[in-house]
Amino acid sequence: MSRRISILLLVLTPLALILLAVGAWAVDQSAHSGQVVRNVTLAGEPVGGLSEDDLTATVGDLADEFADTEVTVTSGDIEISSSASALGVSVDTDGTVETTMDVGRSDSAIQSPVNWMKSFFDPRSVEVQFDVDEDALAETVEALAGAQAQPPVEPAIVGTTEAVDLIAGEPGSGLDADDVADALAAALDQGIQESIAVEVPLAEIAPEFSDDEAQALADEANAMTEGLVTLAVDGVSKEVDAASFRPAFVSEVQDGEMTLALNDEAVSNFLALAFPELAQNPTEATFNVVADQVVYQPGADGVVCCTEDSSQRVLTALEAGETTIQLQTKVVAAAENAAWAESLGIKEKVGEFTTNYAAGESRVTNIHRIADITRGVVIEPGETWSVNDYVGPRTVEGGFVEGGAIYNGEFTTDIGGGVSQYATTLFNAAFFAGLDYGEYMSHSIYISRYPYGREATISYPGVDLELVNNTPYGILVWPTYTDSSITVTLYSTLYSPGQQTWQSQSSGCGNVTTQRTRTFVQDGHTEVDEVHAWYDCNADGG
Repeated sequence: MSRRISILLLVLTPLALILLAVGAWAVDQSAHSGQVVRNVTLAGEPVGGLSEDDLTATVGDLADEFADTEVTVTSGDIEISSSASALGVSVDTDGTVETTMDVGRSDSAIQSPVNWMKSFFDPRSVEVQFDVDEDALAETVEALAGAQAQPPVEPAIVGTTEAVDLIAGEPGSGLDADDVADALAAALDQGIQESIAVEVPLAEIAPEFSDDEAQALADEANAMTEGLVTLAVDGVSKEVDAASFRPAFVSEVQDGEMTLALNDEAVSNFLALAFPELAQNPTEATFNVVADQVVYQPGADGVVCCTEDSSQRVLTALEAGETTIQLQTKVVAAAENAAWAESLGIKEKVGEFTTNYAAGESRVTNIHRIADITRGVVIEPGETWSVNDYVGPRTVEGGFVEGGAIYNGEFTTDIGGGVSQYATTLFNAAFFAGLDYGEYMSHSIYISRYPYGREATISYPGVDLELVNNTPYGILVWPTYTDSSITVTLYSTLYSPGQQTWQSQSSGCGNVTTQRTRTFVQDGHTEVDEVHAWYDCNADGG
């Protein structure tokens, strides 16, 4: 009896153990329902036992940290660096959570207890799932690598009167976004990393259009420019060789297609040469002074051949096989008009000064010449006017002669000598008109015919005299002269007339400071400024 009981116990014990294990598995599965199974790691971190919500939060933190991961891509001499998020690479939170929750769970009830038993001894790791936004990746790669890439050269056409020919295109090189995406996918198979560095081959970037497409345009241009055509402009007709337009042919892209076009400037230049009799240039607006009254003389409009749509007119006619091309002249408005002149407020005398000289000297010719050149200059509000820039070099061809001058503290002669008397006269007219100065410099030797300490010299291209129009009105420069004197009058609207109110010394050499007090007409307030001169104590004036 005892033997039978022992045998029965031996038979029942393995079965009991199995039933016990199954029961324990069932209890454990029930207790851990909705949790990551034990002994699971994600990106090296243990996540076993976490609820799905806690796992989601953990993966979210991982995703936020990964977004700032530095990614470096190299290809030949090209290297770009960016963050994972900027490149459109991100952690797939939902996919990673789903994969992690599925670990250790099976659809087979028979295998589940076995897997459960193994989970106590067999640790399992889960890889992070990633998403790549290919559009964002392509956009960032193009933005960062664009300046380093070698863009392709599109095929083009170039023409002479002989023929329109093809200029073959050439491929470029750079980063291909698809190559970068593949390289990143391979790198991401290694899981989360502190930084990611990938290398991809330089990709050839093909031109958008083929040489055959450009050659077809060249052939079309050559075919349509065989023979003679008549150009008709406002009743004037001229017959020209259609091949004359071949140098103007270009290719351009419209609606994603390469098409024929004519260069506007090239056509305009050709038509201007073909119809010189139709050209009438606009004239500039001018001011004049008559009996001390400022008179505005508006510029006249001009006429040129031809209108801005001339190149399109020519192309349309050639494409249609027409032998007569109708064109129109274009009116070119004068640069300034009466409204412009009125806005300047040039209406009254605001500053004037006169200096004298001995009649008949050669230097007088130069004084008169520079006066003639600058008569009528308008300095607009806020503008700085340079005498040297406006007049240019003083040359015999420009009407100047040899006259007395001072260089490096010595009296000498030079072409244009004497123009400094004009500069001194202008300087003083501006002083009393209340204008500001840019560059200016006194003579190094005091000359008694000028106001002491209140004068200026000029030489080209060195010493300049600049007037700054600090008023809201235009300034008209109006020099006049006689055989023995020059007067510079400035016309505008009275704004801030100036007077000399103090001077550091009235004779001698060295530094001289002259004080000017300006009275502003609008509200009567005054402002004080200074001009400066320096005279060489080792030289004598005359």
